[in-house]
Amino acid sequence: MLWEFLACLLLLGLNVAGFSWPLSARLALAPAEKILAGLILSLLGIFLLGWLTFVAALPAVCLWLGPIAAIVGLGLGRDSLFAVLRDPAVRALLVAQGLVTAWCLGWLSL
Repeated sequence: MLWEFLACLLLLGLNVAGFSWPLSARLALAPAEKILAGLILSLLGIFLLGWLTFVAALPAVCLWLGPIAAIVGLGLGRDSLFAVLRDPAVRALLVAQGLVTAWCLGWLSL
């Protein structure tokens, strides 16, 4: 059960990070805003993919197009992603969000 949980976390992180990165990397925004725009657009894209799969009565296998698109998106835009991750404001933002998430998960586990 632990391995399935870790696999789901990895899959969610991959989808959220890479699904719309090629689009958000081209936007004329500050690095921290690019990360936020990428997260928002990825979540919207994942929702629309699931909705389209449901409405069109496509097989559930079509939902694997999301992670495949995320891998391709991260592969195509990895240089711009590394450049954004080198920014100190982005690193501080991600560390702070990680601490808040860990804190909330810790309290939820009690």
